[in-house]
Amino acid sequence: MNFSKDLSVVILAAGKGKRMKSEIPKVLHRILGQPIIYYVLSLVGKLNPKNIFMVVGYRKELVSEYIKNNFPKTKTVTQENQLGTAHAVCVVKRRKGEDFGKSILILPGDSPLVNIETLRKLVGKRIDSGSAACVVTSIVSDPEGYGRIIKDRNGN
Repeated sequence: MNFSKDLSVVILAAGKGKRMKSEIPKVLHRILGQPIIYYVLSLVGKLNPKNIFMVVGYRKELVSEYIKNNFPKTKTVTQENQLGTAHAVCVVKRRKGEDFGKSILILPGDSPLVNIETLRKLVGKRIDSGSAACVVTSIVSDPEGYGRIIKDRNGN
């Protein structure tokens, strides 16, 4: 599937990452020698989207510098006050003159283990179903500190 004409990606990377107990922004912590955000941006680049936006906030100069030097096609957008995910998306949507296409894929900047097939299926499902939104969920053994989506027995 070719999403390039109709897909924009928004990566959420404005938070501090309090659980990391570090002054380094969470997305710049390294895994196998690369910052976490490297894996996320490398992955979404495979979708060949129309736009990639990275929402930055905490220590934005460090994150922005890394993006500028390593992923120059990615546009950084500053979220001055970290007021949550919805606010971060609103900050991006307020950009004047941007053509976002028909679909917007929103990803956390600290999700290096997502695979390309999952993202393709997610965007394809949203397009094919005509739904306003689709969400990927997971079941984790210890959900403390995470948001919850409660489903009934039918998965609704």
